[in-house]
Amino acid sequence: MKGTQTYRNHKLVNIFDKLGLIENFGTGMPRTFDAYKNEDRKPVFEATDNFFYVHYLI
Repeated sequence: MKGTQTYRNHKLVNIFDKLGLIENFGTGMPRTFDAYKNEDRKPVFEATDNFFYVHYLI
């Protein structure tokens, strides 16, 4: 999660980009951490072979 960017479905990423649903590739997680820097709850990201989870620590 330190600047590494991978896509599980490149075709889906290209479609979302063409529809204007992606602002900048690879910026979502850093922006999420930045948004929570002054909050008590922190997001936790977990990736498995099949899923990507986001949950919060209190």
